[in-house]
Order: sequence, then structure tokens, then C-alpha cells
Amino acid sequence: MPHQTLHDFVLNLLTDPDARSAFDLDPEGALRAAGLNDITAADVQDVVPLVVDYAPVHGL
Repeated sequence: MPHQTLHDFVLNLLTDPDARSAFDLDPEGALRAAGLNDITAADVQDVVPLVVDYAPVHGL
């Protein structure tokens, strides 16, 4: 998987059940696969509210 922005990664978690499941099973592995090696699962949790604020309603 090519590198993603943190915003894109979180938006994908919110809209793709398979991505969410993979993250739930192995957060660090999912972040590494997305090229987000310097991001932690806690960082993801911190930005979820920000991404939700800007996500298209029909996608959630």
C-alpha cells in the first residue's frame, strides 16, 4: 500500500470495515503498511474527531 496521510488513513478506518478490522487486530502493523511509522494508535484516536468533522456525511 502506498504511503497515506494520517487524515486519509483515519477516513479509511471510518468507512472501510476491513481496514477497521485490520487496525483493531494489529494497529502498529496497519500503520506501518500505510507508511505511517511515526504514528501511534493513540495518535489515531486523537485525530478521529477532527477527521469526522470534515468527512462527507454520506461516507460515514
